[in-house]
Amino acid sequence: MQNPAANGTQQNSNGKTYPAFLREEHVIRAHECGENHLLKFHVLLDYLQDIAATHAELLDVGLSALTEHGILWVLSRLKLEIFRYPACDEKITLLTYPSGVNTLFATREYYMADEKGEPLVKGTSFWLVIDGKSHRPVKASAVLPPGMPINEEKDRFFPELGKIARRTVVPDLPFTVRHGDIDMNCHLNNALFARNVLDCLCSKKGKNLAARTIQLNFVGAGALGETLCFGSEILEDGSFYSEAVSPDGKKLYIQAEGTLFPF
Repeated sequence: MQNPAANGTQQNSNGKTYPAFLREEHVIRAHECGENHLLKFHVLLDYLQDIAATHAELLDVGLSALTEHGILWVLSRLKLEIFRYPACDEKITLLTYPSGVNTLFATREYYMADEKGEPLVKGTSFWLVIDGKSHRPVKASAVLPPGMPINEEKDRFFPELGKIARRTVVPDLPFTVRHGDIDMNCHLNNALFARNVLDCLCSKKGKNLAARTIQLNFVGAGALGETLCFGSEILEDGSFYSEAVSPDGKKLYIQAEGTLFPF
């Protein structure tokens, strides 16, 4: 794989320079780790959300810019390959960059490496632009500013993230959305969605489990006071499927599939 952090900026017709990518360095803190002293999965997603939001602001497509036009970004799909989870006090480098527009979706890549430059995580996210009043999708290409870098020369880790086929699972882990779970878009935060997916999988084995690969498809928003019922299955080869539905089974909130590290 090529070095995804090759330097680069891009200038628009007004002479404004946009950063082609954003790189951040972090030290893994104790409160971000679990019983195995490794970074928790949902904290990894927090890292990705935060760096994506920061870079979007630098590209003039962040929350503040879109709010003025009555629209907002919504994470629709995310796929990660995790080579290993960094440990407490370990230094890591996280990199992100936009990678184009795919039909209605705007795509973004992520890459995490350790101090030696060895890969820890790579991933791709698909984002929708949603009209704040109608809640209907808007073409992403219509809101991207002229001259914003698309990074055609950089890696696309997972160019196609399709729908996930539903399986029959028992929704046996209820979760009620509380005030502390709500994010800036006034819905259940995506990282907490994912945390419950992993909790549901762990409950099947009665032990801590770690995702090796995972695709998350966010289908419906979780509102304050709603109860989501998570169900999952784990096959003998370590692959899994999970979803969350409303108590009556009529509303689908999230689907996930992937593989687990050996347990």
